[in-house]
Amino acid sequence: MFISKKRVVSTLAITIGLIGLATSIQANAKTTFEDYYAVTTKATKALPKGTRVQVYRTATKNGKQFASVDVSRLSYEVQKRAGNKYSVVIATANLKKIATPASDKLTVLSKGAKYTTDARYKAANKLKVTTDGYVQYFANSFKKAPISSTKLTASRAKGNIVYLYSKTNMAKLPDKHIHKHGNYQYRLAIRDNQKQDELSQSYSVGTLKNLFYDVTMKA
Repeated sequence: MFISKKRVVSTLAITIGLIGLATSIQANAKTTFEDYYAVTTKATKALPKGTRVQVYRTATKNGKQFASVDVSRLSYEVQKRAGNKYSVVIATANLKKIATPASDKLTVLSKGAKYTTDARYKAANKLKVTTDGYVQYFANSFKKAPISSTKLTASRAKGNIVYLYSKTNMAKLPDKHIHKHGNYQYRLAIRDNQKQDELSQSYSVGTLKNLFYDVTMKA
């Protein structure tokens, strides 16, 4: 499940969201499009307690409010627990709103200078920053399991660069070892090159020459 964040509110909410929410909640529920982050305060069948999620839709029925959560932005293990669905519905009473993290600027980046063809896009390595705090690296769009998965301890934005921090080495990624001890021993810089064509936005990961791209809505 590799979906650009730019498509979440539009494509995901309109198609998958409408189907998923209508299945779980009757069609006469009052619904609202949303875009905020929250942490689960109670474990459910689909999501562990303490999972940071992105909510894109809410619905109220019989005085009780529910939220549609974008599962595609979660880590591989949590996606498996959720049954590899694109979205799940949980009660908003089990969610606590939080500030938008710096890592939200990043979703799924594909290896390469820019988008050219669908075949090359699917075959390219993928770097995914998840809402539940992982950076994961995939061989291509066909492999569901990541080659590497590292828990992030923090993310910070400075100008057009997002810095990701972890306690352990981010395998397969060009991070830097900046401290010998503590939770911020490794840092990965992801630069928005502020270069966009009709199909993709350019990024550099680690070094300027290590190019990745994010597919835009026009693709």
